[in-house]
Amino acid sequence: MNRLYCFECKRKVNYTINEKEMIYIINGVNISFIGKEVTCNYCNGLISLRDITNENIKKGNDKYRDVLGIIKTEEIKEILEVYTITQVEEKIGCKTIIDNYLKGLMPTKECSDNLRKILKEAKGKIFRIGDWNKDWIKKQRLRFSFYKFV
Repeated sequence: MNRLYCFECKRKVNYTINEKEMIYIINGVNISFIGKEVTCNYCNGLISLRDITNENIKKGNDKYRDVLGIIKTEEIKEILEVYTITQVEEKIGCKTIIDNYLKGLMPTKECSDNLRKILKEAKGKIFRIGDWNKDWIKKQRLRFSFYKFV
């Protein structure tokens, strides 16, 4: 295990990663989730570890989005499997926002609702395209299997 610098002990120390219930108030909304905490094995002080902090921030943001019903970044990525960024921005009526949402910026509730409508539409298109591809692939397999035996 790598050693980390403890600012309370003023030296590199061994550390322990514990799971703990984290409680935050974000814009007046109580958010609680199970996060990770890094503590020094000598003084039990908190140590900052970037990966753990980023993971806790992501969990907190996801929980906040769940509580308010705001679309998640992964869902926006699903939309972009079908539509380009420009098409999505035209459908919403906003400019240069999708890139920011992919970086973690929180959309408004209204914009999130519009993105969810587009997501439903995109999932329908993926399904329809998938069905069409199944038939086409079957035909291609039959065609190529015929040539193998000739």
